[in-house]
Amino acid sequence: IRSARAAGITCIAVGPQPAHVAMEAEAYALSITGMDLATIAELLAARGDGA
Repeated sequence: IRSARAAGITCIAVGPQPAHVAMEAEAYALSITGMDLATIAELLAARGDGA
């Protein structure tokens, strides 16, 4: 997650993660199974920072 963010790549933490790790991602999901791109985009849009 840190490397992705340092490279300017938006990332979602997926799966069981320590809270301090998951908080570094733009979003968190327990699983992305069954998610389509629209759902993932909504997850990222919910960040609330306008990005």
